[in-house]
Amino acid sequence: MKKWIQQRAAAFHRPTQEMRAFYNRIHRLYWFVERHIRPGLQQVLLSLDDQLDMQNAPTVLEYCCGSGLLSQQLSPRFTHVTARDISEKMLTRARRLSKGLTNITFETGNLLNITDADNAFDFAFISFGLHLFGPDDRKQILKELMRVTRREVIIIEHLPKWELKVALVEWWEGSHYTDFISTEWRRVADDLNANFSKQIIGGTQVQIWRRR
Repeated sequence: MKKWIQQRAAAFHRPTQEMRAFYNRIHRLYWFVERHIRPGLQQVLLSLDDQLDMQNAPTVLEYCCGSGLLSQQLSPRFTHVTARDISEKMLTRARRLSKGLTNITFETGNLLNITDADNAFDFAFISFGLHLFGPDDRKQILKELMRVTRREVIIIEHLPKWELKVALVEWWEGSHYTDFISTEWRRVADDLNANFSKQIIGGTQVQIWRRR
């Protein structure tokens, strides 16, 4: 069963605009995803607090913010959080769940069209979103995020293994997860003239990128 799902997930990918429509449709079901990933995000940020001097950095950019789970946890760590997602209905959910956190600005944004000025933010985050894009797009996204970020770009993703529940979700989403977990990230870092590290924090894969 799992192998059958893996094969179909590897072959099925949603275009960007179809992805937007997909998340607009499922936003009411996202409580299930929130419950699953919330503890992992909390543990990741506690660990990064010890590794990166985030408390003294005023601005952070988050893409693929979804319903705002990560945005809410970034809020007390930064003066201002700019959180973007391609799905307007997910952003509506994020604003509702983040009510009272006045330092978060939720905006419609496409990772394939990052137009901010160079060094506009101190940090940038993507949680459980980069795997949705193919290899060439991922490389361009990382290049652009490092361009607009003075410090580190942090990528939070599933562990690089095919559990059945991960296989089901990635098939449902139409992502490039099989490409993502097989990518030679050191080579990508060399191509982008970037420093790159990867670690496992609380069952979650965390990549830290920075320009050389």
